[in-house]
Amino acid sequence: MRAFVLSGGGSRGALQVGALEVLLEHGISPDLLVGVSAGSVNAALLASTPTLDGVHAMKQFWLDDLPKHTPALNRGEAILRLALGRNSLFNEEARQYFVQNWEIGKQRMGDFVHPRLYITAVRLSDGEQRIFGDDPDDQIGDAVLSSTALPPLFSPWRVDGSEYVDGGACSNLPLRAAVERGADEIYALNLVRPFDNTGIRLNGIFSIGVRALGSLLDYTTELEIEVVRQTPTLQLHLMNLKAKTAPPVWDLSHTEEMIETGRQVAEQYLAVLNQQKEVLHVPAIAE
Repeated sequence: MRAFVLSGGGSRGALQVGALEVLLEHGISPDLLVGVSAGSVNAALLASTPTLDGVHAMKQFWLDDLPKHTPALNRGEAILRLALGRNSLFNEEARQYFVQNWEIGKQRMGDFVHPRLYITAVRLSDGEQRIFGDDPDDQIGDAVLSSTALPPLFSPWRVDGSEYVDGGACSNLPLRAAVERGADEIYALNLVRPFDNTGIRLNGIFSIGVRALGSLLDYTTELEIEVVRQTPTLQLHLMNLKAKTAPPVWDLSHTEEMIETGRQVAEQYLAVLNQQKEVLHVPAIAE
């Protein structure tokens, strides 16, 4: 069973759009999808229309719809919200309203059978991971709002009496969730940070906070990869998607460029993969 696992990464989720387009162009499609944070949005979109037309619609979603409903950072407002003890630095009413009224968001996870859809989040009270989709009655809107509730930027989302935050707090590349649900082949679309800023001085609470969070997510991702690689029956295709620029996670001004970069990385990965297969199938030469 083939799974696509889509990591979190904020605005860099546009890289996954380009990579998904290439995978489907090469006839590689998923039996199940597991997404977290930005990857949860892409997973839901692809599950609703698992075709190239669906990926083309996803591209327009990133270019047209997301910028209209993703809050821009207003540092003055963010500082005021922090001083007033708000649950988030962003005013996210527009984002929440959009997801709740999003056509896909109103559907049940069980409405999607091929591919099956799973979205991960973390229960704030005890740090336990929740896999939305294990219960077919889970609402996609609740799953996405929970999985993208990245503190301190966005506030927790309440479902069934519990508050949930970004699934990346537990695993930013939920490979084990896919394996535990039957995957024996995984294409992992991992959003990695563009470059190492070691030695560069960071200024301001936002830059420092995002860097610290990014380091934590990198660590949990490496742990997840190492654990899953020990599964003997699993074929793991780890596709590290790296942007050429390093915008903040909320900055959607480089979306078109990132989509194209995602395409390039995926094409290069598949070219190498095909070369390896050809080498393995070269017939022996009789002496």
